[in-house]
Order: sequence, then structure tokens, then C-alpha cells
Amino acid sequence: MNSMNSLELLLLELEKYGEEHDSKKEKREEKLRNVSREMGQFLSILIKGCSAQKILEIGTSNGYSTLWLANAAEETKGNVTTVELSSERVAEALMNFEKANLRYRIDIHNQEAGAFLDVQVNRSFDFIFLDSERTQYMWWWENIKRILEPQGFLVIDNATSHAEELAEFIQMIEEDDTFETVLLAFQKGAFVARKK
Repeated sequence: MNSMNSLELLLLELEKYGEEHDSKKEKREEKLRNVSREMGQFLSILIKGCSAQKILEIGTSNGYSTLWLANAAEETKGNVTTVELSSERVAEALMNFEKANLRYRIDIHNQEAGAFLDVQVNRSFDFIFLDSERTQYMWWWENIKRILEPQGFLVIDNATSHAEELAEFIQMIEEDDTFETVLLAFQKGAFVARKK
């Protein structure tokens, strides 16, 4: 069995597990809240298309979306840095990275995203995926803007499913002359911004 087939099987397994797990949980913070397969495919194609090599994900959960990012990074010879606050989720993610044979492409940080962003002084990324605590995005914005390289992409999940919650943040980016943006209304929606 080649690695693509084994990765595909793992992704299918994680999709099924994610749906079953989340259907049994009532509290939002207890759910895995994984991205859709379509979002995973979109992220993968975008990373390959722009040849991103320094990828940052904020909100790892159990690593489902990270696997899409890391698999794309295989083609671009890049690496994924992912940040997750929950130690339990980090442990799950690490197991999934090992199963997928993609651990060597992934650097995982078990900490609060704001604290992580604050200390990224001499570091930059050419692709950032935000899928975390939406209420915090406004507070993180200056650091995100600073560490995103020119011609780099920022992708925000849940842009239509949680439009009201994200409205102010999205408007702020749309009004920033250093970015060109588009809102894509597939699945739960994706807001894409490219730094000029």
C-alpha cells in the first residue's frame, strides 16, 4: 500500500471518528470541529499552487486539517507549524501525524496562540490558516499581519457559518490596502486574503 493510500484511509477514518465524536458532545470546546474534506482539499491545492513552504496553522485539534497541510508541504518541500492549546488534542494529533508518516514535516506547539504569536520575532510564514477561537482573531491581527510574508496567503475557516462572529475581523482585513481578499461560500465558508 503506498503512502497516499494509507493517508487517504487515515483521513477517511478521522472524518468518521470526528463526526461520531462531535455528535456525542454538547459543549463546543469538547468537540473536535474538524474542517470539511472540501476545505482540506482547498487548502492543499492553494498551498501547492502558491508553492508555500512556511505554513502556520492556528487550531490543530486532532490534526485532521494539519495532515492536509503537511501532505501539500510534501510537494512544496515545506513545513507546517501548528499551534493548539489543548494537551489532549496535541497528544491525539501527534499519534495521527505518526500514523500518516508526516511527523517530520510538522512542528507542533502546545500553547495559547496569542502567546505563540507574540514571540515570533524573527520568523515569517507564507501561508497561515486560522481555525481557532474566533473571538481572539482581532487581538492576534497585528502579529498575524506582521509575520505573514508579502505575497503570502491567510485563510480563515467558518467565514459564512459564523459570519456574524467574524464580520468585524473580516471587514478590517478587507479595508486594509495591503491585502486583496475574497469570500468563498463553500461548506462553512473560507475567507482568503493575500498580502500584497
